[in-house]
Amino acid sequence: MLRTTVLSICLLVSASALASSPVKRCQQVREAGQVKLVCEVFVDKEAVLQDVSVSPANGGINPDFSAYTISGMAVIGSNKCEAQGLKAAFVKKKVNGKNLLVARVTGWRPEGRFCTREYQPALVPVNTTVRGNSHLISNTFIKNVDERDTEVAVDSTCFEPTMCTMEYQPYVCSAENADRQFEGSNECIARDQASRSACFRNVELVNLSCEAVPAEFISPIEILE
Repeated sequence: MLRTTVLSICLLVSASALASSPVKRCQQVREAGQVKLVCEVFVDKEAVLQDVSVSPANGGINPDFSAYTISGMAVIGSNKCEAQGLKAAFVKKKVNGKNLLVARVTGWRPEGRFCTREYQPALVPVNTTVRGNSHLISNTFIKNVDERDTEVAVDSTCFEPTMCTMEYQPYVCSAENADRQFEGSNECIARDQASRSACFRNVELVNLSCEAVPAEFISPIEILE
């Protein structure tokens, strides 16, 4: 067994760098009688959100206030290797007068890590609650819903629930003007995913088609805790 000893750690971090550029930390490691430098790079990026839902919550004792709980799955890597060491959480920020809810991915990854290229998305659950008067609620948007740079209002009708049965018969749907496929555990759910995506982008799907897919051909999604 190789003997590994950490000799020293060098943090290349500053307050300004955290906000503006990648940061790196390195350590000297003695392995098999040799000393080598091992570095990690800090990741700080926005995540695309899937399966986003919005539900009413307790607004508190003030009758003029209401609240909503926002839940979803943040895509933190294209596969489990890419996602290793990363986590996600909602952050709130004000941009151009709007209140944005953004799933932020952070963590340390080995510099130069080699990962295979297969697309098997790794997701983690994220949730937050927004509470305020009607003006605050109507001015609050969720960013990167279903694809990058979408901004969907918390009180959007796109989040209204759809009644689907829960039988398991995987389906996949596609449309001419969508750059992704929509998978569901049955046809109703797959069509619902496609319709919601179109609603988020304020477009109508062109030539939507759905077909049953054998379960073994559905790409598994890694759900990381």
